[in-house]
Amino acid sequence: MARKTFSPTTVFISCEGSKSERYYFEAIHEAIQDAEQFELRVYPNDTDEQPKSDPLGLIQVARRHNNAQQYDELWAVYDKDGYTKHAEAVKSAQAEPHQKLVNIAFSSIAFEHWLLLHFERNLEPFPKSRDVIEHLKQHLPAYHKGTEYAKYFLYEETQELLPTALKNAAWVRYQQRQALEQGTPIYNLNPYTDIDRLVQRLLDERTYQFAGVEEECVIIDKLGLQVQQEGQEVQILFYHTGKATLKSSNICLCFFDQEKSLKPTVNWSSKLLIPKQLHSATFEASSITHLEIRYQNTEVTFLFPPQ
Repeated sequence: MARKTFSPTTVFISCEGSKSERYYFEAIHEAIQDAEQFELRVYPNDTDEQPKSDPLGLIQVARRHNNAQQYDELWAVYDKDGYTKHAEAVKSAQAEPHQKLVNIAFSSIAFEHWLLLHFERNLEPFPKSRDVIEHLKQHLPAYHKGTEYAKYFLYEETQELLPTALKNAAWVRYQQRQALEQGTPIYNLNPYTDIDRLVQRLLDERTYQFAGVEEECVIIDKLGLQVQQEGQEVQILFYHTGKATLKSSNICLCFFDQEKSLKPTVNWSSKLLIPKQLHSATFEASSITHLEIRYQNTEVTFLFPPQ
């Protein structure tokens, strides 16, 4: 019997100019090449002439490359500092007939806030990128945007701190939850980042998210998850987009307390999740610090703020 061969997921990532974002994702590309799970094209490379750096231009570049070579996923990585027309860029990125969705990995005020979150939880609304860079130098004294250091050492020196950055990025969005629930566009928030979502996707890292951010829904292989906390109760919302009924016993829920001890989950294994219907499960959750949801070899951790 012939062995099955699996094609890697092709991903096009357009980044601002020749700055640190490009070098950061090129380093990730190099780190994951042997796994052969993804095949990346990071824009711009050294052969791209007069590369685009504005949000609209990056989205157009992603679409143009997709027309020439079909990619499974398109991403545009940019920040707010120095740019306008963010609303137009977000609208342009949406999927339309004959146009593929361009996912946006955005930072405000600058990409360097994502780097800073590797070292500390920080909610300071830095006015300009140079301000957050100066603060970042307390942790990375050699850092300068778009330099040889950023090209060869940036990812290497922050790689071990990635779990901290993932948690802190989720924490920043949790702190901005009121503005998000009121419909404030992400480009009007400072600070804000969702760079972690692209990083998690490429590195197959565990997803971290704070419970209660209504705009955020984690999707694992056609299963949408959202967790909300109300007093001493936790409600988990499930939306299954597959074709077959899913047994809840296939989804592992693990609650942990302050001592990181596993707390038993009751009356869960008997549920059936009907496709295209919203399902919910409510649990008593006193002293809970986090919830791990495991499905299809993927783990998502929802963090709960202190009551």
